[in-house]
Amino acid sequence: MRLGEAGPWWDRAERLGLTRTRQEQDELDGLEATLADADDRATLQRQARQQLAADSEPVTRLTVARRACRLLEQQTSRPGVDGPISINRRISVNRKPSTLPPKPPS
Repeated sequence: MRLGEAGPWWDRAERLGLTRTRQEQDELDGLEATLADADDRATLQRQARQQLAADSEPVTRLTVARRACRLLEQQTSRPGVDGPISINRRISVNRKPSTLPPKPPS
């Protein structure tokens, strides 16, 4: 059976949708641009989701992008440990957005 029109439940679902501030959206755009240049973006994002879930932190598009960029930064700062750095990865380090969140204390 199909409904003729959406009804009030649709409006309520739209109101519950995620809204970001302009600053959060700008940060997300910059983080995703950085990740787009990484050769192993999907792997970084998967690791970020796993870490966030293990830490019982919210797994959102923004938190995953933040954590994935932090992982990328850690990998590029230790080229001898993680293997050679690709050309794309070098470029992404140079194009880092200024809105990266601070590293958590060790």
